[in-house]
Amino acid sequence: MNKDLNLAIAGGVDISLDPFELVGFARTGALTKDDMTVYDRRASGFIPGEGCGFVVLKRLDDARRDKNYIYAILHGWGISSDGRGTAITAPNATGQARALKRAYARAPYGIEDVNFLEGHGTGTAIGDRIELEGIALAMKDVRVSQKKSERSCGITSLKSIIGHTKAASGAGGFIKAVMGVNRRILSPTAACRDPHPLFNTLVHSLYPILQGEQRKPTEILRAGVSAMGFGGINCHITLESGDPPSDLLEPSMDERTMMVSNQETEIFVLTAETMDELYEKVNDLVKISKGISIAELTDLAAKLGHESYRKACVRSAVITGQPDELTKLLEQLALMIKERPPASGKMLNDPGQMVWLSNRLAGTRVGMLFPGQGSQKLNMARVLVERFQWARNRVMEADQWIEDAGGKPISRLIYPPLDRAGGPEDVKAWFHDLSQTENAQPAICLTSLLWFQFLQKLGVTPAAMGGHSLGELTAFHAAGAFDFQNLIRLAAARGRAMTVSGDQKGGMVSLRCSEEEAKGILEQTAGYIVLANINSPQQIVLSGELTALEMAIKIAAKEGIMARRLKVSNAFHSELASHAVKVMENVEFLPKKLAVIQTSLFSYNLCQSMSMPRIKREASSLFISLSTNGDDSIGMHT
Repeated sequence: MNKDLNLAIAGGVDISLDPFELVGFARTGALTKDDMTVYDRRASGFIPGEGCGFVVLKRLDDARRDKNYIYAILHGWGISSDGRGTAITAPNATGQARALKRAYARAPYGIEDVNFLEGHGTGTAIGDRIELEGIALAMKDVRVSQKKSERSCGITSLKSIIGHTKAASGAGGFIKAVMGVNRRILSPTAACRDPHPLFNTLVHSLYPILQGEQRKPTEILRAGVSAMGFGGINCHITLESGDPPSDLLEPSMDERTMMVSNQETEIFVLTAETMDELYEKVNDLVKISKGISIAELTDLAAKLGHESYRKACVRSAVITGQPDELTKLLEQLALMIKERPPASGKMLNDPGQMVWLSNRLAGTRVGMLFPGQGSQKLNMARVLVERFQWARNRVMEADQWIEDAGGKPISRLIYPPLDRAGGPEDVKAWFHDLSQTENAQPAICLTSLLWFQFLQKLGVTPAAMGGHSLGELTAFHAAGAFDFQNLIRLAAARGRAMTVSGDQKGGMVSLRCSEEEAKGILEQTAGYIVLANINSPQQIVLSGELTALEMAIKIAAKEGIMARRLKVSNAFHSELASHAVKVMENVEFLPKKLAVIQTSLFSYNLCQSMSMPRIKREASSLFISLSTNGDDSIGMHT
C-alpha cells in the first residue's frame, strides 16, 4: 500500500525431509492417532502434511487498469504477538483476538459482516479452544444485526481436509478462502460431527460449517483467514469476492455434489469363479490393506468395483472406513471362505453385517415397504437432493404443488440449516414443525419417492410393494397407479384432513412386547385406547387419548416392557382420526381410475395381496387408509 511494490508474490512451502519434527510433535502430544477432528469435542491432535502454495498480489486500481481478472479483494490484515507465554507452542486468546481486531480496523466492514472464517484449526484440544476464545474476544465489542436470527458466520479449516502443512498452512488457507469467495462457496469442515461446546456458549454467533453451502454467483462473500505460528505469532487477513466466479476454478464435478459426497465407509467388492480363486484374491488384498492409508480407501474400493464382473459365480463384499478394520474384516472373510463356505445358492454374512459372501446365488427378489408417519427426519434424502439435479427438480415440483394448494414449501421444513442451530432447542423446534401432520405426510411421501427413484436408477426393481399406513400412497404411485403430482397432492390433502385442534389431539405409543401382552395392558387401562398396529411379533403400537397412553406406559414399565411415545401429532388408526374420512371423500382430484399395475401390491389393512379389480374397487378407501375400526384395527404383520 505504500507503493514500494507494483506486484508481490507471496506463499509458503513445507516439506518433511527428516523425522525430527514429527518426533517432536509426537512427544508433545500434538499428533492424533485417529481422524483429525477440527472444532470438535473429540479433538485429539493433527495429521502432519506437506504443501506449497503461492499467490500474486496487486493493487486493486492497478489490476482494474490493466484489466486483470480479480479472484478476490484483500481489505484488511492484522499481526500480533502473544508476548511472554508459557511455552513456544502455547496459544493465547488475547493475542489472537488482537490480530483479528487490527485486520477489521483496516477493512471497510467489521467481523460481524463476514460470511465465514478460514480458521487456523489445528484439531488439538487446546489449540481449537483458544482460537474460538480469541474469536469470541474479537466479536465481543461488535454489534451483530438483530435481523440475523440464525448464526451469521461459519468457520472451517483446510487442515481438516489435508492435515497440518505447517509453514505452508497459512498460504493454503488463504488460497482456499480465495477460492471460496470467488466460487461463492462455504465449504464444510471435514470429520466435525460433534461440534465444540463453545459454539453454544461463548461464540454463539459463530457456527462450524458442517453441510456446506453454495450462494448465488452475483452475491459478494466476505471471509477472514487466520494463521498462527510458534512463539505466539498471529496473523489474520480479510477478503471479499472480486469478479464473477472464475471458470478456471470450476471443478469437474458440481460443487453441491462434491460437498455432500463425503462418506464414512466404502464397499470393497471381490468376485471370482470359484471359492479357491476368491480366497487367493482376498489374501492378496490383505497384504495391500496393511500398508494403505485412509485417503487411499476410496481409490481401492473404486478399483475393485471396476474389476468385478456381474456374472461371477462367487461374490463377496466388505464394508469399512478404516485401513486397520479392512485388514481384520478381510482376514475374517478369508476364514469364512476356508472353514465355512456357503453352499451353492446360499449367502453368509457376519453378525455385524460388514462381511458378505455368496456362492452361485440366483437372482434375489426384492420387496419394498414404504414408511408411514413417524419416520420423518430432518435432512432426510438430503444427500440425493444435493447430489442429483433430478432430485432437486422433484423437490421444486412438490413445493410448487403444495404452495398451489395453500400450503408452505415443504423443502424448507425438511432441510433447515442444522449446522446453524443455536442449540438442541432449535433442532427440536425444527423437528416439531416437520412432524406436524400436514407437513410430515407430504414430506415422507416425497423423500420415499426420491429413494425409490434412486434405487430404480441403480437397476433395483421390486417384485412386490406395500406401505405402512401413509406409505400405501407411495406404494400405489411406485406401482404406477397414479402420477407424482397426485401422490404429493393426496399426501398434502390427507395431512391437512388429519390435522386436529389442540383439544382433540391423541397420540401413539410403541411397545416392545407380544400382541397378548399388549392386550393385557389395554385391559388394565382406563379411557379410550386401542391396539393400532402389529408391526412384528414383538413390536406393537397403541393409539388413543393422551391420558390413557400415559397410564399404559406406566403399566408397561411395571411389567418390564419397554414403551415410548411416538413422534406423531394425533391418535392415528383410531376413532380419534375418523373425522378425516369425510374430508378425503370430497377431494376433487382423487383419481377415479388407476393405471394398470404390474407389480404386486400388499394392503396395509387387509394384510394380503390385492388383485387389480380389488385395487380399483377400493382405491378411495385406501387413499384415506385410516383404520378406524376400533379395537380390531391392526397393521401389516411381518
